[in-house]
Amino acid sequence: MRKVICHHCHEKQQVPDDLAQAKCGRCGQVLALETSITAHPSATSRAIQPEGDVERWSGSTGAIDLPERYASWEEFRSLSPAVQRVWTDLATQPLPDLRHAETRSLPANTPARADDLGPPLASFATPGDIRLAVHFLSFSVVATGLLMAYMIVDGVLTRANRDLSLGSAILYSSLCVVASLPFGYWISFWRDPNYPVTYWILENGILWRRGGALEACRWEDIQSLDFHYRPGHMRLSVQLAPDFKPTISTASKPNWLELLEFVATKATAAQFLPCLRRIFDGERIKFGALWLDRAGIGGPIIAVPWSEIESVHSHDTVCHVELRGQHMRYQIPWRKITSPFLLEAIAQVLIEEAKRLRALDD
Repeated sequence: MRKVICHHCHEKQQVPDDLAQAKCGRCGQVLALETSITAHPSATSRAIQPEGDVERWSGSTGAIDLPERYASWEEFRSLSPAVQRVWTDLATQPLPDLRHAETRSLPANTPARADDLGPPLASFATPGDIRLAVHFLSFSVVATGLLMAYMIVDGVLTRANRDLSLGSAILYSSLCVVASLPFGYWISFWRDPNYPVTYWILENGILWRRGGALEACRWEDIQSLDFHYRPGHMRLSVQLAPDFKPTISTASKPNWLELLEFVATKATAAQFLPCLRRIFDGERIKFGALWLDRAGIGGPIIAVPWSEIESVHSHDTVCHVELRGQHMRYQIPWRKITSPFLLEAIAQVLIEEAKRLRALDD
């Protein structure tokens, strides 16, 4: 018997040595029998594959000579045991089971950029505005403005309104027209339209159809990810494109929880290195009420350097910042933090590597 791991659900399987092909007992997908279980994340999506040779970190028993200070990002990324360990943990963490999720067929006009994103694992749709109703509202606004302008001028011309001069009537009617036309046009075209959106969750990214247009995005290309989580509920806000940042919640759709958890897990692992590099390069990144930079962690009630922090971890939807050598901790509710799992992963690395991170003014 040999051990293999499923590329789709990451379930460990026992497979007879003489089998040329087998299916996962959990998700039913075909197993890659040549892929043995190792300590590095070889069975994860390419979106969260570590760059370089992770096996050097996970499988090597010899100690690595670390520099006193990291001179560059590449040196930090490739040599830091903390980076490699946390990265591997993110890449190999269990994913929600999507076997029973609804999966719609991919559209025939799927863009070419989605070709290497893998098979669809699940799909869901969010409702939007009824465009006919929006255009009717826009027409009603314009029609009301024109009707008011007509009534004002007609009242003066027929002498029904003797208190208003012709010049004032023309001025007021012009104001009605000038106000109603742009406002009606804004309702239909200028404001950000709330189109219905259909999403397809793929192995290596996400595909969506909005306003008749199909777009795709790899997990690592997501521009920002904010989610607020409490047991049984999640609200996810994700910047999929420069002009599209949907907010999806389980408030009215509790059965979407596993879908959103899957997206958050994949995207968090994919965002780990880009965010860590931005901090290494001197940027301060906000996670809601908290921010992280090379110097430490801060917020409205906290400003502590990494050298004084013992750990950053969560318990019962509360983020705890434990201080080193003190019986003191800061407690920040998850509802005030965006992407708490990503924050904790980055904080682990910065706590362990604070001494070897060269100051920016050195």
